[in-house]
Amino acid sequence: MTTMYLVTSVFQRKLHVGNCRVFMDFETAVNYCYTLARKLFPENIFTGKEILRFVQYMRIYEFEPGEPLKLIKKERIEALFSSILTPVSS
Repeated sequence: MTTMYLVTSVFQRKLHVGNCRVFMDFETAVNYCYTLARKLFPENIFTGKEILRFVQYMRIYEFEPGEPLKLIKKERIEALFSSILTPVSS
């Protein structure tokens, strides 16, 4: 089976195709949240804490087709965000 990741907002009462996105890997799902934050607030220079504050309003679920959704814990998202936000040394 293929594990997939569904991203939605905590403000959505019901999931439907118009208010969620499905991704094939966890990193892409988290990058989508980061990109969405940058689009919604382009004038802000985000620090890690500000992005994590935004992402707390997003929910990422892990699932396999035909199986129930499992909410991904905040710590797993934070760990990936910290690796995204860490500057790469040249």
